[in-house]
Amino acid sequence: MEISIQLEEAAFLMKGWRDSFDVIGFDPVPIMTRLSEMLENGAYVIINKLDAQLKNKLLYEYMEVAPDYTCSLNSFRNNLITASLRMALGISVVNGYYLFTQPQTSTIRRLICLSMVPIEPMQSYAIGLLAIAMDTVDTVEYYRMENSKLMPVFFNKLRRLNDLPESEFGVKHVISEFPLSRMMQQAFILRFLTAMKSDLFCNMHLETVSQSDNLNLILSYLTIEDSYDERLVSETLKYLLTLMDCEDFCYTFLAHGGLECILYIPRVSILNNDLSMVIYTLLQYEGVMYTVCNARKAWLGCLISMVLWLLEDWEFVSTKQNNYMALFLACNFRFIGLLNEFDAHCGLTKLHSMLAVVADQPFSNKASLDLCVAYKSYLYTHLVVRCQQPQIKVDKSSLEHSNSMMEMILKEDNIEWMPVEYLLQLGSLKSILKIIYQSSYHCAPLEADIMKIECALGVLAIASSVHSVKILLSESMDFANELLTGLDVTLKVAMNCGFEKIALRIIVNCICGPNGPSDRMLNLVRFSHGFMILVDVLKETEDETNEVLKKLAKRALKVLLKFDEIKQIVSKILPKDIYCLEGNEESFIKKSNILEILSKFQLGLHTRTKAVSLSKHIIYSKYAPLQVFKLQKNNYPLFTCANFMNNANTLVTADNKGEVRIYNLDTKRIDKIFITEEGIEQLEVRHGGGYILLSKANQCTPTPSDSFLCCIKSHSCKIFKGQSFMEFNHFGEQNMVLGTSWGCATIFDLNVSGTAVQKFRPTFSNQYSFNKATFNIDDRLLLFDGVLFDVISGTEIHRFEKLNLIQNGVFHPNGLETIINGEIWDLRNFGLVKTVDNLKDRKVLFSPHQQIIYGTSLVQQEAFTCSMTSNFTTLDAQDYESIGNIIVAGGIRNVDVNRSSSLVAVVEWKAWNSEVRIYGAGLNWNEDCA
Repeated sequence: MEISIQLEEAAFLMKGWRDSFDVIGFDPVPIMTRLSEMLENGAYVIINKLDAQLKNKLLYEYMEVAPDYTCSLNSFRNNLITASLRMALGISVVNGYYLFTQPQTSTIRRLICLSMVPIEPMQSYAIGLLAIAMDTVDTVEYYRMENSKLMPVFFNKLRRLNDLPESEFGVKHVISEFPLSRMMQQAFILRFLTAMKSDLFCNMHLETVSQSDNLNLILSYLTIEDSYDERLVSETLKYLLTLMDCEDFCYTFLAHGGLECILYIPRVSILNNDLSMVIYTLLQYEGVMYTVCNARKAWLGCLISMVLWLLEDWEFVSTKQNNYMALFLACNFRFIGLLNEFDAHCGLTKLHSMLAVVADQPFSNKASLDLCVAYKSYLYTHLVVRCQQPQIKVDKSSLEHSNSMMEMILKEDNIEWMPVEYLLQLGSLKSILKIIYQSSYHCAPLEADIMKIECALGVLAIASSVHSVKILLSESMDFANELLTGLDVTLKVAMNCGFEKIALRIIVNCICGPNGPSDRMLNLVRFSHGFMILVDVLKETEDETNEVLKKLAKRALKVLLKFDEIKQIVSKILPKDIYCLEGNEESFIKKSNILEILSKFQLGLHTRTKAVSLSKHIIYSKYAPLQVFKLQKNNYPLFTCANFMNNANTLVTADNKGEVRIYNLDTKRIDKIFITEEGIEQLEVRHGGGYILLSKANQCTPTPSDSFLCCIKSHSCKIFKGQSFMEFNHFGEQNMVLGTSWGCATIFDLNVSGTAVQKFRPTFSNQYSFNKATFNIDDRLLLFDGVLFDVISGTEIHRFEKLNLIQNGVFHPNGLETIINGEIWDLRNFGLVKTVDNLKDRKVLFSPHQQIIYGTSLVQQEAFTCSMTSNFTTLDAQDYESIGNIIVAGGIRNVDVNRSSSLVAVVEWKAWNSEVRIYGAGLNWNEDCA
């Protein structure tokens, strides 16, 4: 109701204003005064009623002055200009640059002229408007000559105002536009000076303000006691902030006692943001901070007290002031004096209060990054102090230097290190682990999170040298209702983000101490990506830095070699000079070699004639397109998958809109179509026909997804809640389906309405990104998340060593091997047979006659933003030798092979279009498909 009344009054006033434009002797001052009062009382909605005609009157006609305008004009003209300036200021406070659309506007020249006229309040209103007009660098530059003349005038005006009692202007302690207070007059001038931040104008400006009397005048606004006003202090801090971009000014500022003035400013929340930015900007320069640390110790104590007070307002962790203070600490913890004062003031307690709030937030923010940087800097400086005892500051870290100091720490028995123990006691390390988990445990990290993850891992890389932290990492914690060990979270995220070198330091700390690791810790390192990290480091290209890391990796690997399975795998994937860590350890290699002779893969299962091999290479090394199927472009449906039905002339497709189509390959027509509720990512057709399994997910994540069993004839669908993937069993009538959900594989019996009859949960799982449970060829074995189960008894048989982050793998139809991301494992002794690079990070599909392997790219869940390769590979299923690399026109989304292995259906994406192409095996692209 109040807003409508205000709008009604404003409309009435403005109408009267317009109607009286041509009336001789009309005085608009009362109308403009009333409208200004409404604006000053917060009725900003009336600005919408100000049309172009009134704006022109306000800015051009009423403010019209000659270049040599003086106070000799009559009072009517003065009152008209003052009222016009006042109203324009009220509008501009809300709309900023709204009134000044061009730097060359004549209005700005009028304001420059009026700001030189010593008539109040007209001059101060003109200065206030001019400060808003100079909002852009272009405007400051355009009026550089005029501004250079205004600055001395304004400094003199500041000096006069500073010496006058507030009573001369009527209102004390209150900044108001009308009646105009002395404080507001000074605030207008400070706003104008703050706008003078152009690079070309900077030297002249700095020279003016750096003069002792001018700088002391500015600093006096920070120490006024009898008429203290927070808003005036805020304007002063904003002005000083623009000057502190110049390092030379910062030294001048210190010399004039500027830091002391800042440190003794009364602590009121309205100044938090300005104070934080000034402290951070002033002390971002190493030389300036060095000067502060060498000055009186009381300065550092007051500085830390101010910083911690600004941090203490942790309720606003997403606001700028807390970020700046965390960043200030991160940059300056390497100064020993500041670090000691921080500890003396129990700074970690207040820093943790902020960290605990940030860690519980489900989203990423800048505060969490700044805090992780601060904690890493804090611990690293303590590490250097403990090992080298520097006097003033520590240099920035290098990997080799950090590792050498960590080795010194690690040699101590049962080390007790108070900074780390205190972090543990406060719960800060648990909060760090939460931040790591949220950033990248179940997803690829955002670019903004990479540095945060690196710093958080860096904190643990130092802290894990302490025994109590090792215990923390080995304990299960609740991460978003998921029980995981800290070590598992740490090492998996390190792998996801490419920080294996930091993870290596954590591994070495955990298992290479003087007292040796516990069996639990050894198993945790092994099952929590530790072995995979060691292998990756040892496989890297050699250089000086990597040699240091390889020594650490060999040291940790030597500890893991107590496991026979690790010994066998190492002998297969690492060069002899790496895995022969000591001369007396070669015996296990000899044993491995004897077993490999014995396994010349039995009864010549993989021998075959050269003629058969040659025919495979001739047929399956080349493919040519025979048919293509496209979708209409309504709502941009995109094919996601395609499967041949049992008979060769039928193809089933699904798209991202949930439509399933059945094509007749002979007629190219759609025989049937039915629609599901949501987009389909994968489908599988029952061998005998009649039923289709549809899955909505492309990856298995903690977020539940659903799958469907659909009857082709009736179009009816049974939903399987929470099952990300589904597949039919392989043997017999296919009356069972196997579902994959997060942490569990389930067998459903279709003979009893799809009832769940058996569940499989690994004791230790590998948590692959593409974890899809699968049966072997006779349905007696089940592979789920890198763990092999006996289906009949439901028991866990073996967990395959985790050597990749990506996928669970498939069984070879020969019944003797399983393929996990290019790793070929023998099911008879669970040894690693070999690795096949052409199958790494590829989805594996066997031809129905079991002679050919097709490898295609894995497609991430975020299909619209991921990159898909435009090729698929063919390999010999008996010896894994490469046959062909077939390049197609678009990115490959899905591949399927028909029953005779003569045709391949490929779902291809090109930008926002998709198509299914049918390729014929053994055909030349040009000759056979003309």
